[in-house]
Amino acid sequence: MRNDVCQGDGRWVTGHAIAKDQTSVIGHSRRSEVGIGRSASEHSPAIRTSAVVSDASRRRQRVLPTRSGLSSHGHRATVERGTLVIRPSADELALSIAYNPMSKPQTNMMRRPSVIAGIAYVQLLTAVHILKAFDSPYINRVPLYIGSPLSVHAQWTYMASLLPVAVVVGVGLVHGKSWVRWILAATILATAAITIPVQNAQGIYSYVLALLIGSTILALLFLAPSARTYFAHPRAAKRSLSVRDLFARAMFAFCAVNTSFILADRFAGKVELATAIAVLAILSLPALVLGIVARWHITTACREAATVLLSTALFLACRFLLVATYVHVSNLTAFPEAMRIDSVILTSVIAVLGLLLSRLSVHRASRPQPLTASES
Repeated sequence: MRNDVCQGDGRWVTGHAIAKDQTSVIGHSRRSEVGIGRSASEHSPAIRTSAVVSDASRRRQRVLPTRSGLSSHGHRATVERGTLVIRPSADELALSIAYNPMSKPQTNMMRRPSVIAGIAYVQLLTAVHILKAFDSPYINRVPLYIGSPLSVHAQWTYMASLLPVAVVVGVGLVHGKSWVRWILAATILATAAITIPVQNAQGIYSYVLALLIGSTILALLFLAPSARTYFAHPRAAKRSLSVRDLFARAMFAFCAVNTSFILADRFAGKVELATAIAVLAILSLPALVLGIVARWHITTACREAATVLLSTALFLACRFLLVATYVHVSNLTAFPEAMRIDSVILTSVIAVLGLLLSRLSVHRASRPQPLTASES
């Protein structure tokens, strides 16, 4: 084996000739080093370390090329301006990227955090349930905030004003708008100020519960590390939407709305248990499956489906608590619906399914990607 290096013009230079050149690879200065092309060094640490061999004194370095112009590691070697440049082949770059996933281009790597997507779904469900509340016989007849100094009509009017706020906040969260957090914070503070139960002390339970729910949402939006990173770099999370993405989002949103509607009606005793189960099996479950199939990528699909189920379950749990507290402290003749415990069980099943999908998504995301037959 000859210690020769092929130059860029096709000529061969012996190792002794390189040693005589002051700008060659073998030098007597402590700063002599083997240069590696930036394109190769950015892809794999293994190529960088395999190209440089140093002795204990760091005064001499040796490269062992072969007759074909390849180094002992199989890299293409040329001499440019006295510096040995090693260029790996395309197959080696593909293998190095496969072994080192962090070397892939970092474009559009930031995804929307699940906590942000979950709160956006909660705002969507809040908006549609406010809209549905005005299709009831209790409008302007039953107070919404027990003990509030506002009149019953003013309370319903104020709740109607919350509908566009919920829509704006939900859409803004999806698009990474940081200012919608302040709109939501101002709305929660205003609601807490005008619904203080000064006329009926029994309303303190519903008031404190609603305040805790709102404070938790604000804490997640302002203090969660993933949320702070998301709002600090909103453009990095943006990406073009295809028809398939829009279809998947529509299916997920339909699943959340339909599930919340049927379970809320079951909780209030408006539908039978068999009807609720049939609606979930015929409408909600197929919509969820269609959304997962439209996403195609199984890890992303499981993560988003888990977000839909968990956010819907959490919204229903908060709603059940608020309604149960309201019925307990108010006049039962004004709100006569009997609560159904089986709706709580169905909500728990949905939450467990969401947790299983979330666990599957985390497992697949942490699993090392094996090399395919074409790469090996």
